[in-house]
Amino acid sequence: MNPNPKKASGIRIWSVKISDYYDSMVLLQSYLRADELERAGNFKFERLAHHFIITRGLLRLILGCEFNVHPADVQIDYGPYGKPFAMKATGSFHYFNVSHTSDHAVFVVCDHHEVGVDIEQPDQTILSAQRMFVSEKEQAALDALSHQQQIVQTGRLWVCKEALVKAIGCGLRTDLTGINVHFDANGVSHFDGDGIDSPDTWMPQLISPAVSRLSPAVLCAVVTNSKGQTPVKHQLMPSLPSLKSAVPPAPVTNSGGLS
Repeated sequence: MNPNPKKASGIRIWSVKISDYYDSMVLLQSYLRADELERAGNFKFERLAHHFIITRGLLRLILGCEFNVHPADVQIDYGPYGKPFAMKATGSFHYFNVSHTSDHAVFVVCDHHEVGVDIEQPDQTILSAQRMFVSEKEQAALDALSHQQQIVQTGRLWVCKEALVKAIGCGLRTDLTGINVHFDANGVSHFDGDGIDSPDTWMPQLISPAVSRLSPAVLCAVVTNSKGQTPVKHQLMPSLPSLKSAVPPAPVTNSGGLS
């Protein structure tokens, strides 16, 4: 099942354009379990349901390759704050995360450390949300920038902090305004502040478009509890057969399932 028997160490990252997998939705949907199909059916808009089916199916494909099992046999459960983890025969496997924005999705897996990932395509609307996650120290630095620079830098702060709470598994219950993100001259970043316990144990890394394979307009950050930078390597998604001639994807309803 594993197409990459010489698995890379450190953080592995897969990136996809979700719409590229519309033709494979029937196959990806077949990987999902009943509760996942029910969740897809609860989306108000069909496009969001289809994006969930594709990203969850691709996640199962990746984890199936990691565990060397069929994607449908990967057991995905959730922690007390909703952070997903996958079960394998030797115990629990916590170290993966997923993020998506618009038509882009990224998946990360790390062997030895908790990991969170976030991607965002920021525009000027992100500035109106600054008070929710920007610290006073960060705001003072932002005020010295041009309007366009503020958009980009605010986006960088957001993806680092969102990846942090996803890595910890606490969701947005953390006061993000009590956390500072610092970037040195080489682009290396770190956290400090009283909004997080032991901030020096969590390492934020902005991922370049060359590694993430995302559009330069899409910002990407990963956070691990590695106390230092962890090598990040892009991985190729296993190819899936085209299903253009197959039965179209099942329409999504709001009845709690797929019809």
